Amino acid sequence: MVATTSAWAPRRSMTVALFNNKLWMLGGWSPIDGYVNDIWMSDDGVNWTRAVSNAEWSALEGHTLEVFQNKLWIIGGVNYDERQTKNDVWYSENGVDWTKVENIPWKPRWDHATEVFNGRLFLTAGMNLAGEVFNDIWVSEDGLNWTLAADIPPWQSRQGHSLISYKDYLWLIGRLNDSESGGVNDVWFSKDGFIWQKTTNDPLWTGREDFFSAIFRNKIWIFGGIDADWKWRNDVWVSESIQ
Repeated sequence: MVATTSAWAPRRSMTVALFNNKLWMLGGWSPIDGYVNDIWMSDDGVNWTRAVSNAEWSALEGHTLEVFQNKLWIIGGVNYDERQTKNDVWYSENGVDWTKVENIPWKPRWDHATEVFNGRLFLTAGMNLAGEVFNDIWVSEDGLNWTLAADIPPWQSRQGHSLISYKDYLWLIGRLNDSESGGVNDVWFSKDGFIWQKTTNDPLWTGREDFFSAIFRNKIWIFGGIDADWKWRNDVWVSESIQ
């Protein structure tokens, strides 16, 4: 452990990205402050400075954060207190000053997944507060203009999943397959983000949402999440296969 406490209040569902040689942490929900729209930065991951107390974008969680075309992008999200899901897209060249993208065509959502792949920004699935779970794919060449890549892809609707680039493929990983969602916990991959193929075998770990995925030592790693029995997991899984 490098720090038992930090300058920022305890929180969940924040997003963190490496940008301009600093770690940036945005938003989330705090049991002390509720929903927040503050921005924190760190040179070493241990010592943190609040760069912005109240950003231009609204307080939220369930959003995503990407580094794309030398900018930070915050995408979507939810605020339960306000009963709002977002289809906001904001970008920043310095992590402090933000510009909103207008006329986003996809439905407001949270627990979606985004990833930069082949010079494009992809967004998949997610859900809204009406209980609608999506299985659409959206793509943007510049973060400003979005195109529907597929409204009915071969994989089932999902939220709290992962989208990650690995070995020249875009990977769609995991699915909460509880009694309401049904179906399987599966993994799909694509060479271009438009045409998808399912892996031969489904993952051995239980279907879940809100897990974390990362590439480390040329392998895909899966950490934690909440499974179909609504149990919090602290298991770790790893794969280096592309099939």
